Amino acid sequence: MAGQLTPIIGRTFPLGEAADAMRYMEDGRVVGRIIITP
Repeated sequence: MAGQLTPIIGRTFPLGEAADAMRYMEDGRVVGRIIITP
């Protein structure tokens, strides 16, 4: 896998919970990326 990056997905939120995702990020509990799905 030389030359490739693999993102670390910390948590996935549905679009309807985008506000919760923002609070989660603001609290500093994030390890990896936050994904918001449609």
